[in-house]
This record gives sequence, C-alpha cells and structure tokens, in this order.
Amino acid sequence: MMRLEPPTRSEISVYLDYDPETGVFIWKTRSKLHFVNARAWSTWNARFAGKVAGNQCAGRYRNICLGYRTFQAHRLAWLIVHGEWPVHIDHINGDKGDNRIANLRSVSNAENRKNQATRKDNTSGVQGVYWDRRNQKWMAKIQVEGKTVNLGRYSSIEEAAIRRTQAEREFGFHSNHGRTR
Repeated sequence: MMRLEPPTRSEISVYLDYDPETGVFIWKTRSKLHFVNARAWSTWNARFAGKVAGNQCAGRYRNICLGYRTFQAHRLAWLIVHGEWPVHIDHINGDKGDNRIANLRSVSNAENRKNQATRKDNTSGVQGVYWDRRNQKWMAKIQVEGKTVNLGRYSSIEEAAIRRTQAEREFGFHSNHGRTR
C-alpha cells in the first residue's frame, strides 16, 4: 500500500482560511476544476463555502476532511502558521477545541504528558496522590521519562499534594498539569 504524503501549507490554503486569533477554519469557495461537473461544484459551494470547516465530537479534537484523508485542525493550524508538520501539539489550556495559535505548542511526547488533566478515574482529586490501604497513608508519586518516582507516604492528603506539586516543579511539568476536566 502506498503511503500518501501529507499536504503542504500552499495546498491547504487552496481549501481553507485559518484565523489564528480565533482558531477557526473556514471553507473557501472552490473553483470548477475541483469537481467532476457543474452541479457538484455549485452544490458543494452552496453547502460549505464560507462555513466553519470540520466537526468536533464532545471532548475530542476538531477534524477536517480533505479529499479522502482526515486531519486534526490543531495540526493544520500549526502547518499553516509555521510551515511544517508538528510531531506532537499540546493545547496549553487543555481545551481540545481551542485551536488559536497562541494556545498551541509543538512538544515532544514526554513534554505533552507533562500537561495532562487529572484522569477521570482519579478518586483523591489530586493528580498522582492516592490512598495506600496497606499502610493507611496517602501516597504521592510522579511519572518521569517512563519511570515512576515514589514521593513518599503522608498522614494527610494535603501533605501528599504539596509534595506532588513540588515534584512537578522539580521535573518541569506545565503549570496546567493536573487540572480538572
């Protein structure tokens, strides 16, 4: 199977307008050359031209379909503004629908994990803090470069949370890390 090359900035700009202040993509009016007949051309332009491109399911990224391929809007935004495809993009404020260029940063996978919301299954309400039944203490831990670092056991959740916050600063986690969903 042949792997298709991703489109370039100039190819994307034929189809979409991007507003870096709002993060919104708008479909451009397309020429007849993009369609097999005049009816398909007029139908497409009447239905889509000038409207917001793509779709977004709750809690998911906005996706934009170009031809037979679908692209995440935040990746297209990065391409349009910076001229290159990113490896990973982090939404700084954690809102997957906020594709303003000021809210996007190109990061490594490890850096991206340092700006995560608290997991849905977290029972303590504090990222990296949980109740250790065996020792009857609050335990704090942090994951750095694929390894779990034990930060100790504490009598109160507050003490464990303080130690976890200190460790986040020590290991260069983003200030939004551990935010609630």
